[in-house]
Amino acid sequence: MKARWLVIVAAALLLAGACADSPTEESDGGGSGSQDEKTGYEDVLSEIEGLTGKARTDKLVELVGEEGGILNVYTSMTSDVEDAVADAFGDAYDIDVSVYRADSETVLQRLLQESQANFPGADIAETNGTELFILNNEGVLAPYESEHQDGLVEGSTYEGWTADRFNKFVISWNTESVSQSEAPKTWEELADPKWDGQLAMEPSDIDWYKTLYEYWVNEAGKSEEEANKLFEGMASDALFVKGHTLTGDLLGAGDFQVAASNYSYLVEGVISDGAPVAWEPPVEPIITRPNGVGLVRNGQHPATAILFVDWILTDGQEVLQEFALDPARSDLATAPNTEEVFVDLESLTAEQEEWTDRYEQLVELGKVVEE
Repeated sequence: MKARWLVIVAAALLLAGACADSPTEESDGGGSGSQDEKTGYEDVLSEIEGLTGKARTDKLVELVGEEGGILNVYTSMTSDVEDAVADAFGDAYDIDVSVYRADSETVLQRLLQESQANFPGADIAETNGTELFILNNEGVLAPYESEHQDGLVEGSTYEGWTADRFNKFVISWNTESVSQSEAPKTWEELADPKWDGQLAMEPSDIDWYKTLYEYWVNEAGKSEEEANKLFEGMASDALFVKGHTLTGDLLGAGDFQVAASNYSYLVEGVISDGAPVAWEPPVEPIITRPNGVGLVRNGQHPATAILFVDWILTDGQEVLQEFALDPARSDLATAPNTEEVFVDLESLTAEQEEWTDRYEQLVELGKVVEE
């Protein structure tokens, strides 16, 4: 049901070892992930040191020309979004953008394998925060602090990468079957038996589950027994729908009345398509997971990669907004005045197996729905 991160990482590293003698790239077997190893980014950063604004961008564009005007991006963005991002960036700077798109777990595995094999495939990694956290820990990413980070919302900067968008878990409901007055006003209300058979949950939302659980216990004063009882109340007779996009579609079609933890941007998408769905005013706290962008340490086009990071954190944010995503730029933030709790990526990565086991037990209390 849910891939276990520790298993994924271990498998990827084993596969990478098998790739280390690839005929396309000589390797000493040590991989390219050493944090002390010199990369091409140091030379580029020295070239633009002290420059800001247009002067800095102009110098990067000059260096991009010397690199051939090529960028290789690995991303888990949906195909429509990555097409728009690649086209907008490519058109802005006359750059040929090559995109490898896959689900976040596959992107993670491929980057780990290529790093261990010293294979220079990607210049940019753009994917979920959990995977970026792992990639940085494994030495796959090169450190970079963009001058544009100050324009981002709180919770956007991490070691080795920067958030460019967020997945915000929100409660949503079908407005034809649930009036505004009847809609849940708290997360706790989802455990009310009146939603039995009418509440949808997602069977892989371990990050949402862990974050809300720990918020209740550590911040809201609930006991672990109380938190367990609330989640058991939610899961009892719930419909566990595989996929957030499918959840939004079925909610709009009236297959159930309430969705516990869909992404706000997907809910906005079905609303834009005319579905009778709402999520505002949002139930607080909103559970937020960052997704972001990082420089791949052994990338062949360092100036182009740096230019892309600067762009995706500025003008590129407007491209993301066009697709109802939750951008990191503070002036474009959705629900800016609501309480948010961020997924703790470090503890989630370390404790993934434990929380996956716990959530799977909850899933067994409901019914799994597949398209």
